[in-house]
Amino acid sequence: MKLFLQRVALFSLMMFVAGCSSVNRSVNGVKNSVGSMFNGSHTLDTAAIQRPVEEDANAIHIQYAATLRIDGYRDQRRGGNPRLLGMNTQPIYGLDKGQILVDQEVASLVATVMRNRFRTTGYQVMEGSAGAGAAFEVSGVIRELSLNIKDRDEANIVIETTVKESATGRVVWSGTVTERDDQYAGVFGDSKKDVTRYLNKELQLVAKKTVDAVSAVLPMVQPVAPAAAPIYNPRPIAGVTVTVAPEPVMVPAAAPVPAPAPAVAAPAPAQAAEHAPEYVPHATATSGLLVVNSTPSRASVYLDGVYFGMTPLRSEMKPSVHKLTVKLEGYKPVTEKISIRKGENTELDLKLSR
Repeated sequence: MKLFLQRVALFSLMMFVAGCSSVNRSVNGVKNSVGSMFNGSHTLDTAAIQRPVEEDANAIHIQYAATLRIDGYRDQRRGGNPRLLGMNTQPIYGLDKGQILVDQEVASLVATVMRNRFRTTGYQVMEGSAGAGAAFEVSGVIRELSLNIKDRDEANIVIETTVKESATGRVVWSGTVTERDDQYAGVFGDSKKDVTRYLNKELQLVAKKTVDAVSAVLPMVQPVAPAAAPIYNPRPIAGVTVTVAPEPVMVPAAAPVPAPAPAVAAPAPAQAAEHAPEYVPHATATSGLLVVNSTPSRASVYLDGVYFGMTPLRSEMKPSVHKLTVKLEGYKPVTEKISIRKGENTELDLKLSR
């Protein structure tokens, strides 16, 4: 009997050791039931990140006259996976060791976070077919966006944003927000949900700095109403490098409003707007027109290091000499020195090579 009990105990011990050794083992990439207690997947759920910043949607109200359209962000990080964030080397509940992914492309996630931040700050963010009537276009480039869970949690984000007038293609603001943060594991990182919360915190901080910087200058481009001359004196924001900003604009004080004339039949404003001709950027007596086409199209255009948009591009510009660079993933970048002259068109047709 004693020998039998010893054998039973030995067999139980062997089964326990075998179970422990299988915690981190998988078959065809699927974790076993024991391993799932501490491991789940490589992918973070971004549903919470995509929701508006304000908890109460009723608290969102329009504060700015400017209407915006988010044209999207381009992912120019190194690496071929558009959903990759970084690596995890620590035991995190619900998150496997190895690659950290998000459940959508990083460029789409960033565009959603920016869109929600502009909206909850009080901008009219127009989407779909209505977006064609927005006064300004917002686009950008993701230079860096990574999240690594090591002995310390590390987040590194570098995002460039450009705001253009929709009518003219003129860049009214461009800047880069850099956010680098690290912290002891355990502050965030006890579970996959905590890691997602950490990513959300960093993305929301970058979005807030971007929107705050844009909000400081847009009234110089599109004042809300005639009033005393506004003062353009935005305070520097830590982590924000501004490359293009408007010059001070003097707005005259409002003149006395004359008594209204007798009512005269006139077309409704909606009808007038419907039949108004579409504005097409063109060279004027004080500006020149830059036209850039590329084969293939949808290449990124930079002037003096500032992102202007994608080809085909038409933009009114002040006369000057610029360094123009056109980039498209998988093709060699092209750099040209161009001169913008008053009343003239500067056109480039570029054929990109691999």
